[in-house]
Amino acid sequence: MALDLEEEKDCLKPYDEVWADETLALKKWSDKKERLEKLNSDINTPKIKPNNNVNALFRVFEKFLKDANMNVNDEAVKSIGYLAKGLKKSFYDQAKMLIDPILTNMKKRPMMIKNASETLENIL
Repeated sequence: MALDLEEEKDCLKPYDEVWADETLALKKWSDKKERLEKLNSDINTPKIKPNNNVNALFRVFEKFLKDANMNVNDEAVKSIGYLAKGLKKSFYDQAKMLIDPILTNMKKRPMMIKNASETLENIL
């Protein structure tokens, strides 16, 4: 399989606890969305090299899935999907804890169904 031949990309390095704290401190939804868009452009890859920064990202996702702004929710769902796809089993335990908030968002905001269903497919 071609995916097995891909080399792991070390793209999580900049997304540490400091990045998470700064991101969580943002007040404007547009700034939050911009941060997540940058993250998504970096982690949208077939294989991601695992590291401890996943825990910092998990904190961001937990909060942003509850954010009042739908655009922030949607970008967070995309991020989770990209990590689930790139990290595979090494992200499964954290990702499965985010399934309920993703499903809750799908109920509240039907427009999110496409990204949320792709994310859930990557997790499972």
